[in-house]
Amino acid sequence: MGALLLLGVAKGKRVRLQQAARASLGLPAAQVLDWGDWLAQPQRLPDLLQQASPALLKIDSPGEDSAVQQHLLSLGAQLLHKPVPAPVAHGQLMAHDCWFAGFAECLKQVQAQTAAHPVALCNAVPDILLMTDKLACQQHLQAQGLPVPPLLGQIESGDALLAQMRAQSCSQVFVKIRYGSSACGVLALRSAGGKLAASSSADWQHSGAGPMLFNSKRIRHYRDARQIMQIVDWLCAQQAYAEVWLPKPSAPGGHFDLRVLCLQGQARHVVARLSRQAMTNLHLDSQRRSAAEVLAAPHEQALRCFAGRAAQAFPHSRVIGFDIIQRGVRSCLLEANAFGDLLPGLLHAGHDPYQDQALHWEAAA
Repeated sequence: MGALLLLGVAKGKRVRLQQAARASLGLPAAQVLDWGDWLAQPQRLPDLLQQASPALLKIDSPGEDSAVQQHLLSLGAQLLHKPVPAPVAHGQLMAHDCWFAGFAECLKQVQAQTAAHPVALCNAVPDILLMTDKLACQQHLQAQGLPVPPLLGQIESGDALLAQMRAQSCSQVFVKIRYGSSACGVLALRSAGGKLAASSSADWQHSGAGPMLFNSKRIRHYRDARQIMQIVDWLCAQQAYAEVWLPKPSAPGGHFDLRVLCLQGQARHVVARLSRQAMTNLHLDSQRRSAAEVLAAPHEQALRCFAGRAAQAFPHSRVIGFDIIQRGVRSCLLEANAFGDLLPGLLHAGHDPYQDQALHWEAAA
């Protein structure tokens, strides 16, 4: 496929690992356009496309650069005619709707800039935006006939959520920020016997400016119904939705789901994420297990086939990470991730995800 151009955070982990992967294979380094540099001078992208004629442009997550994140927040607030947020503290959860509006605007500009050049996009802009909008993505997958957890849809308040749960005879749900990522602000809520209990990566803190939510790598447990409703209301203010909290299969040490990385529609890297917590994201200290440790061979094969089928729901994307519950031969799709390939050290056929991609791009050249 030829030369690769990365739009990413130049000093971030993703770019560093991708360059290291290419170096380990004796391949030339990819060209990198830093997100911050592009925001400051958007013309740099068409200039690079003109000068270097890369064959492939990979748009990576801007999430590792706080200044870029603040820029996207401010841009989105202007587009939505909302007050521009003050600088966000590290890990603070706020204005995700503004962030998404700013991110979408920038990606659409990138798409327009590439239209006049013979460069392929690793993942198409509409697909990236669809996978970043978690609710729309689940609805899309459902419409494609793929099994996903039953959706309660967008919720407006804690009281409205409880009313929906009662109406649907549902005792436990996940509440998710519509435009969140990596378990950011996810709340696992259980209602039983008139009492509420919740666990979350969201940390409810009080300051002189009032209560705030911060993303945390340590799971917090909440038992106070009033506080839980306050958190749900806070999440709803940033656009949140709920889905049924499905039990995950068990293995020694906890329960698990699986991250499956698809490259060009084929399941490649697979890792089971094992935890005793409701959220099994690896950055929340879940344990890594190989698929073979938790699945029988026919069930792993069923998982891989299912992931390949799920990838067909995004025919213009080459690299997608799927989170899947696999119970026997039955699969249920929890999420699709446009930036789901940051899996350091995970090997398939002796190569990590970035080496695998680099070899694939070279073979396609």
